[in-house]
Amino acid sequence: MSSREQPQSGADYERLLDGALNSLGQRLGRHDRYKAQKHVDAAEYRLALERIADGLCDDDVAITHEERDQLLQLAQAMHSDEAASAIELCPEAPSRRNLTWWDAVVGVGRRLGHGIFYVLMAAVFCVGVILGVATAKDAVDKQPVLWGSSRRKTVCRTSTGVEASAGGSATTEPS
Repeated sequence: MSSREQPQSGADYERLLDGALNSLGQRLGRHDRYKAQKHVDAAEYRLALERIADGLCDDDVAITHEERDQLLQLAQAMHSDEAASAIELCPEAPSRRNLTWWDAVVGVGRRLGHGIFYVLMAAVFCVGVILGVATAKDAVDKQPVLWGSSRRKTVCRTSTGVEASAGGSATTEPS
């Protein structure tokens, strides 16, 4: 809708309010979205616009310059000062059309960072699973578990007791 056009019928208001609801998407709370849609369905267009404006204002939802202009034009056409004042209080979000080169680089960097993080966390998880399976296999095969070692002796735990070996000799102490 251009700045000179004014909605002429209820169908125009309904189309514009549906477009606004779709544009806002999930940024508008579920309850406010549901109530606004109920008002649109009941042809209560001014109440629907005021519900949208109040929901945006209450939740401090950032809206783009284009969305703000569209909602303000609707408020002016419907003679709703309450909706216009609520829309004016909403913070402004950067327009998707006006992204700078730096915004694009930051967006790509953020996505790349998330990807690297998920790959590393998956690798850590896989290593943990592999170590757990290896430990369980050693326990099933009754392999000794190494407690520690020094230059003089290595201490292992076996099913028969503690076994200490030093220089090739082994002694067994019953548990």
